[in-house]
Amino acid sequence: MIEKHEVCVRVLGNIALLPEDVQRTIAEVVSLSKHNTRYVVVSENHSRGCQPLQT
Repeated sequence: MIEKHEVCVRVLGNIALLPEDVQRTIAEVVSLSKHNTRYVVVSENHSRGCQPLQT
């Protein structure tokens, strides 16, 4: 889906606080999408855990 929609994924925050399997998945997605031109930014809030962004 990321490749189909040409989405470049970036994560804000300290992913080291997340479980190792999640860290590996994030690193893989970020690496695979680094040359794509549309962006999705995920912000990790350390005080309340991962929360979906409200729109």
